[in-house]
Amino acid sequence: MGVDHVKRITIRKSGVYVFARYSDFNLPYENVRDRMLSRAYQSGGQRELDRVFIKLLFDGSTEIAGTAPSVTRFLPCLEKGEELYNDTIAEINQEFGKLFMAGKIETLGLPTEQQTEEVKAYHKFEQNAMAALDAKLLELVEPAPEQSRQTELPR
Repeated sequence: MGVDHVKRITIRKSGVYVFARYSDFNLPYENVRDRMLSRAYQSGGQRELDRVFIKLLFDGSTEIAGTAPSVTRFLPCLEKGEELYNDTIAEINQEFGKLFMAGKIETLGLPTEQQTEEVKAYHKFEQNAMAALDAKLLELVEPAPEQSRQTELPR
């Protein structure tokens, strides 16, 4: 996404738009169509859009900078979800540490069919942990305000 400060998210017929400012440039806020968020909305609706935006917030590439309901509804998720996020990442790191200490990571980057059973189990654990985290974080997000959904995108 590359956008650091988001003031508003709007869903239009042509895609998902963010009123945002890029931190790399000293430019004013502008309304831009975001390809990644538009694809997320087209593939999974509001829930998938929320899931992708939450990931952007938690990976540190995006910050909420406005008071529009379309972005402030994520604040409870940020406040209450940070501990959930950190705990999940710590669990994943702990499982990786066990794999590393056992000397089982040599097949980590190989195609699935060439990986050891331990590495496959680690990937499955990581995938399940992140899916559970996504579900918990989505529960903390308030419902989208109707005015942010101006028109449905074709799916």
